[in-house]
Parts: sequence; structure tokens; C-alpha cells
Amino acid sequence: MHDNSDLNLELRPAQFSERVLAFSIDMALFAAGYLLSLKLLFPDYSVWLNPNHGQWKMIWTALFIVYQAFFSSEGRVSLGKRIVGIRIVSPDGDPLTLGSAIIRSLLYFVSSILNLGFLWAALNPGRQAWHDLAVGSIVVEARPRSRARLAVVRAGALFCLAVIGSSWYWNHLARPRYERI
Repeated sequence: MHDNSDLNLELRPAQFSERVLAFSIDMALFAAGYLLSLKLLFPDYSVWLNPNHGQWKMIWTALFIVYQAFFSSEGRVSLGKRIVGIRIVSPDGDPLTLGSAIIRSLLYFVSSILNLGFLWAALNPGRQAWHDLAVGSIVVEARPRSRARLAVVRAGALFCLAVIGSSWYWNHLARPRYERI
């Protein structure tokens, strides 16, 4: 069993807002990499009208899954999780194996169905999303949270959710109406 005495923490599940902000930071890094590489490799096209965007998006999605799996296993943490102060462990506090982390990351696709699997972490008493429940992982705080840090994290998560919601609204409701006009 992993000794958590050096952390002087119980395994306390991460707040939903902490998970949202950490994931958003990681996703933003990959979105920036996707857009920048698309522009650098295909300079003759706009990034928004590039005929290669579909294949390129699949490549960057695969890279994101590999990144998440690698940095969710064997005690490592992604940049977003490091900034926010959370980590992923098994129920007994041990780091996830690489195999479990790969399965967990691949199951993001299942959790992405209407984002219900991700939102489940806000409702679940253990704050586990569907991909966590499937492999038995828990996202926990890696360092004690202060009220100030939690307030900043919640504000950041609220901003990220507003951006995600606005993007969804534009792509699914407003833009189709705008294009018809």
C-alpha cells in the first residue's frame, strides 16, 4: 500500500471545480498546439477552413489521450492537475498502473456523451466520473486546499464552464441560425 504519511493528507476527493479547471488547462494546451501546428504545417489555409482539420483533430485527440494516460499513471500528474493541486489514485491510495490509466483515458469518449460522464462527478458522492468508476480511480487533492486557492479555482472553473457553454451555444444554436440568415 502507498504511504500517504509524507503528504499528511487523507485521501480527500477533489472538488468538481478542481477537476474542471485542471482538465480545461490540459485541454487548452492541446487546443493551442492543434491550432498552431495546423497553421504552421498548412500555411496556405485558414485554421478555420483547413481541409486537413478532421485528420489533424483526430491526431491531436489521440495525443491528448496518450498524454492523459501517461500523466495519470505511476504517480505522475498532468500540468493542469499540478497547477490545481490534484492527482489520480486507486482506492487504496496507490498510483494507477499504466494499463488502468490507458483504459481510464480511453473512456473519456464514453464520458463525453453529452458530457454526462464528466458531470456525474458533480453528483457522485465519491466525485467519480464514469471513467473513474470503470477503473476504480479517484481524483484526490494532492496538497491541502486553502479557502483562497479554492475561491480562485472555483472562479477559474466557472469561467471555463462559461466558455464551454458559450461555445456549445454558438456551434449548436446560434451559428446555424446565423448561417441561415
